[in-house]
Amino acid sequence: MTRDVPRAPVAAPPMQSRGGPRPRLRVGFAVTGALLVVLTCVLAFGHWEGDTATLTDAVSTLASFLAAGCCIYAASQTHGLSRWSWSLFGSTMIMWTLADVLWFLDGLFDSFHVLIPATN
Repeated sequence: MTRDVPRAPVAAPPMQSRGGPRPRLRVGFAVTGALLVVLTCVLAFGHWEGDTATLTDAVSTLASFLAAGCCIYAASQTHGLSRWSWSLFGSTMIMWTLADVLWFLDGLFDSFHVLIPATN
């Protein structure tokens, strides 16, 4: 009579990374975020401090545009309620970007106050 000895299940070998778009996307997000932080610090604490309201508005507009794009991309890659959530957040970021554009134009042109009386 032979005795059956229970054996431990054999673990599957770890899957190798295919190196698709996700690692490149993460690196792109990290580099973009780092550049925005460095640019913001240079503008806030550099020798341009206090004189670059228009330049900092342009950086803010760019950052909000990138955030809106990231939300749209995330909504396109998800399903169900997560897609709905990213879509709503993306619409908020699009509205924020439009407000930044108006603020930027207000900083560029003094006559723009006629179109937006709330900024006076």
